[in-house]
Amino acid sequence: MWTNIIDNAADALTQETTRDGGAHKEIVLRTRREGGFVVVELHDNGPGIPPEIIGKVFDPFFTTKPPGKGTGMGLDISYKIIVDKHRGDIRVYSRPGDTTFEVRLPITATTSAAGAAPAVTATPDADDATLRRILASTKTIAVVGLSSREGRPAHVIPAGLKERGYRVIPVNPNLTEALGEKAYPRLADVPDAVDAAVLFLRAEDVPPVVEQAIAKGVKTVWMQEGIINEAAAHRARAAGLEVVMDRCMRATWDRLMKPAPP
Repeated sequence: MWTNIIDNAADALTQETTRDGGAHKEIVLRTRREGGFVVVELHDNGPGIPPEIIGKVFDPFFTTKPPGKGTGMGLDISYKIIVDKHRGDIRVYSRPGDTTFEVRLPITATTSAAGAAPAVTATPDADDATLRRILASTKTIAVVGLSSREGRPAHVIPAGLKERGYRVIPVNPNLTEALGEKAYPRLADVPDAVDAAVLFLRAEDVPPVVEQAIAKGVKTVWMQEGIINEAAAHRARAAGLEVVMDRCMRATWDRLMKPAPP
């Protein structure tokens, strides 16, 4: 299993070295313990995996190697060994110059009577104390994907956040103004400092917004309920941002911050 993953990284580096004339290339392995799991990360600084195919890399017979150079079975075999045999998990995060395969294996082989291993979460969920801290420290929110249609969640929820005392800046290329604030086409175009970027987007549209949030110095990326992108969350956290995923910000405020009735 390890050989398959490392060989895959080495092949990517070999192809890239041929193109760039032999610039420094490396594979780095890191290990750590997280609770009941051993985590092994395998990093390479090759060309990266294009977003349109990253979801297929564990599919049987899928390969990007030239004819005769690969069967497309290596990562599929690794997946089956890790997930099916050892009840672990494997994830991949990639951008140009930084690809990481993250493998999680349970330290103990014992499982419950139903044969289920402990739940594996690539991006740990924020606890209530963290959520309270984020909500309390946030003053200015950029809502990416804010809608001008009053009945839609992408309008109702930002309006509710404004009612709760936040400054809400609309980010939508189709708007010029909303909720009493000037709208901007991209997060990167907002001239003011932003504490949190709240996303109402399709999951596949999240990564470029995360890159803009990192460049802009946004403190928190908050993906609204139903929006999950593990790779983007991993990238944001690696850059030092807080990440909340698959939660409604307004509902979370009401649960944790709303004053108790007298």
